[in-house]
Amino acid sequence: MKKFILGILSLGMMISFSGCGNSEKLQKLESLYVNKKVPFSQYSQIGQPETLKGTNNSQWVAYFSKGDFTIVSDKKTNIVQAVYEGKVEQ
Repeated sequence: MKKFILGILSLGMMISFSGCGNSEKLQKLESLYVNKKVPFSQYSQIGQPETLKGTNNSQWVAYFSKGDFTIVSDKKTNIVQAVYEGKVEQ
């Protein structure tokens, strides 16, 4: 009985950890935008940016509705530091 319970617990842990990885969309967004300039020329495809909470003197947090993702960029360099699926306020 102990082995059965331990087996079920192990299976549950494996299932929960397998869901923790980055989605394919997020991986693609990261490869397209992180450590690159803000995609100013792509606004027609990804949507006009909506400035979100978390924007301050050093970083810009912006949501792109057509692409359904949020970026965090350095205001001085315009380099994207992070990207998130959906609308994510900081």
